[in-house]
Order: sequence, then structure tokens, then C-alpha cells
Amino acid sequence: MNKQLTFIICYRHNIERLKNLKRTLDWMNSFSNCEIILVEQDKTPKVSHLNLPCKYIFIKTNLPICRLNLII
Repeated sequence: MNKQLTFIICYRHNIERLKNLKRTLDWMNSFSNCEIILVEQDKTPKVSHLNLPCKYIFIKTNLPICRLNLII
């Protein structure tokens, strides 16, 4: 199946964001032909073990979250 739409979510962990992330992923996964990429930026991975329904990428950084890191 070809993906027609890709969502990229930048994420830095805290408990409230995690609740929102799970709800958002559930909603996004209700669409067909979409790909979801979660990019976590932090000192250590916080959500890699959760088996979330998306492609997961971790970027190690001590800096605040930066969406520019995604531009390659």
C-alpha cells in the first residue's frame, strides 16, 4: 500500500504530552494511507519502549526541542 500522507510529530516527554500523544496517534491512525513518524528529542529515549503505532526516531540532544533538526 502506498502512503499518501505523512505526519511528522516532534516530541519531548512529559506526562501530559504523553496522554495527548497517545490520543493524537489513535486519531491519526484512523485514516487510511497515512504514515506517522514520531521524532523524540531528548537526552535519553523516554517512549521507545511503549510500542506506539508509528515509526519512531530518536535524536539525542541536551538542547530544547528543535524542529529544524528534522530538515535534512
